[in-house]
Amino acid sequence: AMLQAAILEPGRLVLHANLNMSTCPQHVPVTREETRLVGSPAGQLLLELTRSPKPLLDALVECLNLSIDLATSSTSNTVDIVLFFIRLYARVMSAVTFLWQNLMACHRARQKNWQFGFPKEGSEKRQEMKKHLEQAMKDHQVRMLLDGGIMRCLKSWIEELEASSQQNPRLIDKNTERICDIHAHILLLLRSLPLEAKPA
Repeated sequence: AMLQAAILEPGRLVLHANLNMSTCPQHVPVTREETRLVGSPAGQLLLELTRSPKPLLDALVECLNLSIDLATSSTSNTVDIVLFFIRLYARVMSAVTFLWQNLMACHRARQKNWQFGFPKEGSEKRQEMKKHLEQAMKDHQVRMLLDGGIMRCLKSWIEELEASSQQNPRLIDKNTERICDIHAHILLLLRSLPLEAKPA
C-alpha cells in the first residue's frame, strides 16, 4: 500500500486519526512537533530506502519476477498486472537513483547544500546503505541493458502486436495504441539509468 501510494499519490499527507483534517504546519521549515503533518508515502519510501533498503528492494524484485512469469501474451488478462509492477519497480528505482546521486553528491539538490537524512558520515549504517543502493543500481543496469526478463517480455509483446496488425489490418489502431503504451513503460524503466549507461 505504501509503494502504490508513493506512485499514485506522492503529495498526499499521512494524517493520524487524532488529527483534524484542517490541521496544517504553521512554520517553514516545520518544527519538530509539526513533522507528523508533512509525512507522505513518497517520503516514507525514501526513508525506508535510506534506513533498510535491502528487504524492500528484494521484495520488489521478487514481485517483478513473479509478474513477468504471468506475461504469457500481449492480449492476456494479466498484462495490466505486469505493467503495474513494472511501473512500481520503475518508480522505486527512480527513488534509489535519487538517493544514490545525493549520497555521491552528484545530484543538483545536493550541490545546493540540500541535505537528506542519511546515516552519519563514516558510520556502519551509512556504509551498509551505500552498499545496498550501489548493488541495486548495478542490478538495475543489468536488467535494462542485457535484455533481461523485463525488456525481453516487453519487446516480445511489441513483436506480437506488430505481427497481429499485419495479419489483420483492422487491429492496427488498437495495437498501435498498445504498442505506444509498452514503449512508454520502456522509457519509464530507462529513465533511472545513469546517462552514460543509457543505450543509444
